[in-house]
Amino acid sequence: MGYAPLDIYPGLRPFLAKGQLLAQVLQDQMIKKTEHLEDKFHVDLASGTITLTGKHETLQMPCHFVASIAPGPRSILWGFAHPRGDNVAATLEEWGQNGVAELAEPELPFPDAFPETPEAITGLAHEIGVAVCGMLTSGPYYTFLAGESRQVLLLDPPFERPSIRDVGAMWTRLLSEGLLDSRQAVRGLAEGLGWKCDERPDGMSLSDSQGSIEIELDDHGRISKLYETL
Repeated sequence: MGYAPLDIYPGLRPFLAKGQLLAQVLQDQMIKKTEHLEDKFHVDLASGTITLTGKHETLQMPCHFVASIAPGPRSILWGFAHPRGDNVAATLEEWGQNGVAELAEPELPFPDAFPETPEAITGLAHEIGVAVCGMLTSGPYYTFLAGESRQVLLLDPPFERPSIRDVGAMWTRLLSEGLLDSRQAVRGLAEGLGWKCDERPDGMSLSDSQGSIEIELDDHGRISKLYETL
């Protein structure tokens, strides 16, 4: 995915930190599973589905409207303000009611210095997608342009969650962008993928039915060493 966090909304930072690894793994899986279905896509918010179509195959899966990011009004419109908002949008609204300031209102303004360039809007869409993956320990997310606004969806793909064996070869790339909080990111990955996670002061252990990973953390809480047993 190659995502480097913008980290511009303080209230979303814990969820962004928790979602960094999980979102990357699930985005990577989604790309691999659907790269032959990139001819066109269709989103139907009335039925809560997205359909990907290739030359010889069509894949339909549930989707949830998370947010619309618009450069004109310089704001994020959350899914719970949309008539097609569903249980995911309702969960975001609950987080707002329980102290997450950025989700306390249906519309969230951009920071004053935030640019309205297409690149910045796209980056913000990824920011929201990763944070929602971390908040719900689910995903992946999907973002697309509709007019001048960029939309963010959370997907429920019909794929088995990746195993430790599946993720094994990805670790160098997963860690290349740097993590906001290594311990939180590993927790989110384990929770989202159904792996067992044991913690100790100097590291963490991940395991599933196919293998295990030992992670060492340095004095600053950063991942310093990683050992795989597959």
